[in-house]
Amino acid sequence: MNDRNNTEFFNLDFYKEALMFCNSYVGRTGGNEEEAKDVLQDAIERLLTKLKDRKFQFQYKPKQLLYAIIKNTWKEYLRNKKKRSQENVFHKEPIDEERTVIEEKIQSEKYHVVFDRCFKLLSPACIEAFNMEENGLSFEKMTKKLGLSSTGILRDRLYRCRQRLKILMTRDKDYYELLKDG
Repeated sequence: MNDRNNTEFFNLDFYKEALMFCNSYVGRTGGNEEEAKDVLQDAIERLLTKLKDRKFQFQYKPKQLLYAIIKNTWKEYLRNKKKRSQENVFHKEPIDEERTVIEEKIQSEKYHVVFDRCFKLLSPACIEAFNMEENGLSFEKMTKKLGLSSTGILRDRLYRCRQRLKILMTRDKDYYELLKDG
């Protein structure tokens, strides 16, 4: 592709396809439609900047190039968003730091009490699987010790056990008080 004034870059159908791809990609990775439009705009600007550079050589079709730029632009956006949120967390100074630390410790202890109570309600098979996982056993070793035929079955069992634990915790009356307290 040597013609840098190719009409494909300015074709409305090309833009619509890129927008659909961008909406889909950004949506699948935690973004919304407004963010997708911003990402597409930035990606188009980056693509046009590359096209202006005479040293730039095409190795892919323009659509593939734009899609790659969209992906990279979105990843960069997410990294920047994460940095900003971390900076905001570090700049917040509690009014009474000692009191806040004590409250967090109490909340943590209450959570562990609820967790332990619900954990004990799980089936022995779930408890055994969780304990093995906690001790760092590989899935292969866990599968053999539990007498299962494949790691897929083990993963399914662990998933179901986690779901059961979540259900037990959400039904616990003290758990709602923890949510209210913050």
